[in-house]
Amino acid sequence: MNNKLMKDDPVEVMDEKAALRENLVKHVLGQLPNALQAALPALNACPNDPEVLLLTATAALMDRKPDHALRFLNRFTGKWQSLEYEDQLLRAIALAQQGHWPHMRQDNFLC
Repeated sequence: MNNKLMKDDPVEVMDEKAALRENLVKHVLGQLPNALQAALPALNACPNDPEVLLLTATAALMDRKPDHALRFLNRFTGKWQSLEYEDQLLRAIALAQQGHWPHMRQDNFLC
């Protein structure tokens, strides 16, 4: 099949996005290595998806890349509001990975 036709077909595009998203979920839930590498194609395909952003932040934390995680969390909090405390928990983990745990405790970031 012609690649141009595949990209123009909305069903094919949705299937590709779903497959990328599924791969991301598999990497995060399965705690597979290089989760961030699996997350970036999903994020590129679905840049405005809040779930993909949070999963990408989680993937960055799994790969010990707190700077990346904080960047994704800032994108998330700039556009959406979390249902519970997901973004705060992920932010706390990222800051702890950066070595800011004592500062968070002192500033009452954590109860």
